Amino acid sequence: MFTKKEGLILYWCEGAKALDVSAVSNSNPEIIKKFIEWITEYYGIKKEKLKMQLYLWDSIDEKKAKKFWSQTLNLSSKSFYKTYIKKKVGNYRKNKYAYGVCRVSFCNKKVARQIQEDIHKLLISS
Repeated sequence: MFTKKEGLILYWCEGAKALDVSAVSNSNPEIIKKFIEWITEYYGIKKEKLKMQLYLWDSIDEKKAKKFWSQTLNLSSKSFYKTYIKKKVGNYRKNKYAYGVCRVSFCNKKVARQIQEDIHKLLISS
């Protein structure tokens, strides 16, 4: 489990900076898991309120990717938004992320603002 400070640093580096949505995107499921643990522990967000969106390359099987992320993160498969699929354009090297990039988010203006305030306080105190 991350401390509150560690979670704030993760969010500062990897999180969305919107004032009404909080989200972290990454290809590493351990980072996403830690974000979920942190956001539920320190900000009281219920796992049922979390949404997922996948960013996939066209060579990745969407069903397999959804199953992987849903099982790995222990979130309902009903939590997915529409998947973004990157089409092959010209020559690009084969994608190195077997299950793409997962974005976990929730909409709560109060919590999003609190996270931003907490990050600001952390930066000032350093």
